Order: sequence, then structure tokens, then C-alpha cells
Amino acid sequence: MSGFTKGVQHILELILICTFFILFLLLPIKVASRLGGLIGRIIGFLLVRRNKIALINIKIAFPDKSDIEKHKTISNMWDNLGRILGEMPHWYFMSKTAILRMVKIEGVIPSEKQLILLTGHYGNWELISQFLPSIGLYSSSIYKSLNNKYIDYLLKVIRSAQGALLFTKNSGMKRAIKNLHQGGCLGLLIDQRFDNGIAIPFFNHPSQTLDLPARLSVQNKIPIYMIKMMRMEGIQYKAEFIKIKESQDSRQIMCEVNNVLESWIRDKPEQWFWIHRRWDKNLYK
Repeated sequence: MSGFTKGVQHILELILICTFFILFLLLPIKVASRLGGLIGRIIGFLLVRRNKIALINIKIAFPDKSDIEKHKTISNMWDNLGRILGEMPHWYFMSKTAILRMVKIEGVIPSEKQLILLTGHYGNWELISQFLPSIGLYSSSIYKSLNNKYIDYLLKVIRSAQGALLFTKNSGMKRAIKNLHQGGCLGLLIDQRFDNGIAIPFFNHPSQTLDLPARLSVQNKIPIYMIKMMRMEGIQYKAEFIKIKESQDSRQIMCEVNNVLESWIRDKPEQWFWIHRRWDKNLYK
């Protein structure tokens, strides 16, 4: 594809996304969420290749589930993703107080300001960047930039609306770690396969896992927490912080991290984003 053709395609994609976002913004957030879920189910049904990956993953994690249960999980996963996109345009215009009205906090909020905060593509992971500043935690988070620079910029503006610091995976890791060393909070998604990571069991299968959080924790004596942002009903969520036990063994730390994430998924499998190739590449051929 030529540079010109690619540029035109990216602009058309931006127009499509903006059209949906304006539609969602004109609707009450509860209605936008439901409509987004419906659109998510329809579009998700058409993404045959992605559904095939999701089905393989569910078979690995839940071999005893029936085919009906597996397909229902995938359909509900697309509903959850669509709801996230339907709600997202509203976040830019919401106050911190309004954000907190959507989220019930269970348990204790970390008292430390210097910490490593981990999560996965679970529940409404996108809402976390809005929620944390609302409780006084300003994280520097790493995200993978999209190929479409226009949509990438649009999403970054929305994600950072409450004051979160966002750095791209390719160029921002050093800046994010520097912010951590200066007493800040580092946020990372840790549920995708990381080819240069270490093999850690995940649903009883080895999975290459990023061990950077554990190494930073051990070297600098910085606590690690996991944050769960689980959808309860409609646009209501439950946030929970889980402190990972301190250890001098990076592998042990990441084993516990994977165990916590696995427990979330076992509880609400439809709230995990199943379309990533989480395990060995050969399983997806």
C-alpha cells in the first residue's frame, strides 16, 4: 500500500470513528453504552480471524466449557468492548466526581504514591486512566500506539483527560521509569505475550510474561499492586486494589501476578479480551 493510499485510509477510519463518537456523545451515557455493546456484538461476529484466536484461547483456559458457553463468552466479550467505546467519548467531559460516581471502590486504596500498578485487558481497563487521578494517583502508563496516528491521538486526548501521563511503548518506557524513580506511579498492562519475557504458568500453560515490573520492584523496593476495574451492571464498576506479596524473586512475583489475573478471568471470563495470542505461537496455526 502506497503512502498516499494509506493516508487516505487512515483519514476515512478517523471519520468513521469520529462519527460513532459524536453519535455516542449525543446520547445519554447509559444509552451510548448499550448501543456500543450492540454494535460491538455485530462487528465482533464478523471478525472471523479474531474469533478463531479467542476460541483457541478459551479452549486452552477452559477446556471443559461447552461450545455454546465458549461462543457466548466471545459474544459477551465483544459486547463489553463495544460498551467501553460507547462510554469513552463521555469521559473527556466528565468531572472527577462524576467518574467516581460510576466506580465503587472495594477495599483499601494504596497509601503509597510511588508504586507499580499492573492490570490486564479486563473489565474496563480504559477507565483506569480516568479513575486513578480522581483518587489522587497520577500514573505514567505505557501503551501501544495505533498504526493510525489520527485515531491514536484522539484516544490519547481522551485517555489523559483527567491528568494521566501516557507514553508510547516504543519511545516512552525510559521516561515512565524515570517518573517512577522520582516518586511516581508506573502503570502497565501485563496480559499479552512478551517474547523476551519469562515463561510463567497462566491457566496451567507456560506464557511468556513481561518481568520488568518485578525487576523494578526488587531493585528499588517499590510495592506492586494490581487494579481490577470490573463491570458490574451497565456503566457501574467495582475497583479493587490487590497488593502483591514482596519478594526478592522476580519469577515468584510474576507468578502471583498471573495467578491474580487468572482468578479475575475465572470469575468473569466475558470481561477479558480473549483475542490476543497469549500462549505459544504454534497453538494458533
